Amino acid sequence: MSLAAEWKRAPAQPERTPGQEKERQAQKVRKNAQASRRRKLAFTCFISIAAVVCGILIFSVFLRVMAAQDEVKIREVEKQIELEKRQQESIKLEIAGLESPARIEKIAVDNLQMTRVPWAAYVRTAAYKAQRLGEQQRLSDKEAAAGSTQGG
Repeated sequence: MSLAAEWKRAPAQPERTPGQEKERQAQKVRKNAQASRRRKLAFTCFISIAAVVCGILIFSVFLRVMAAQDEVKIREVEKQIELEKRQQESIKLEIAGLESPARIEKIAVDNLQMTRVPWAAYVRTAAYKAQRLGEQQRLSDKEAAAGSTQGG
């Protein structure tokens, strides 16, 4: 059978009334409006997601820049600490030199016209003698206690 014969046999489409035609056009308009809304919604979602991703990337770059700046500041502070430690060591050496007994004696002899005494005489007071006697007695008591534990 030929295509033309099949076309003739096909049921004829019913005639549309003007009301049906308006209804059909209204449906097309509604479908087009829905499709337009969907496209707008998809575009809005895409733009929103792109904005969020860009914001995250910008924030990430900001954090890296801040970390790099902090690292630079840390290095500067470490250099400053090292410099202060060196200064502290040089000051300690200077103080040790200034406190040396030989230097003090030299200044006393040269500038203050003091003389060096080969020996010193100390005054022994009653309190000093009592303290020495108490120390000697404690030592002898300890020796006696140690001797009695060894002998026993």
